[in-house]
Parts: sequence; structure tokens; C-alpha cells
Amino acid sequence: MSLDALSALENLLPAAEPAPEPPKVQPKDIVQEDKLKSEKGVRVGEREDTLPPDYRFTEDKMKDLPRPQKEPSMDSGEALDILSGDFSSSAVAPAATASAAPSKQ
Repeated sequence: MSLDALSALENLLPAAEPAPEPPKVQPKDIVQEDKLKSEKGVRVGEREDTLPPDYRFTEDKMKDLPRPQKEPSMDSGEALDILSGDFSSSAVAPAATASAAPSKQ
């Protein structure tokens, strides 16, 4: 690639603008750490005014909904049987048979 082609492309580009100055730090922008630690933040949902309208169920709406079904209970032995059902105990692991390499004498 010749330099003439690059210089021709450079002439098509607009002139470079000077970089803007960085903003000046003013005393009002400096944060005091003890002031930040003393202020307590509010999480969404801790106060009722931070929740969207109709977020919580009212007593009227709760009456219209069906009751949740009761979860079945089981004793620990039955649960253990269910969890260990996929495991099978093998009597003896098959022994690997390998032929001995002939000795060179």
C-alpha cells in the first residue's frame, strides 16, 4: 500500500478536535464517608409506598383463591427407600483379566 493512498484518505477525514478538559472537582462533590454510613437506605418492599399498587393480596382476594393443597408426609425410612431405589448392590465387581506379557530371556 502506498503512502499516497493513505494521505489521500487522511485528507478526507475532518480535522481532529482538541480533547475536552476533564471536569474540575469542587468541594460540594467530595463525599464524606461518615455521612454515608450514618444514612440508612430503604430496600424495596420494606415500606408499603415502595411497592407497586395491587402487589399484596387483600383479604377479599384471598377468599376467592383456592386453599393450597397439603403436602404429603412420609417417614424417613420411606424417603430413604425412594432415594436409594436407583442404587443396586453388585455382589462382586468383575475382575479385570489381562494377559501377562511374555518375558524375554
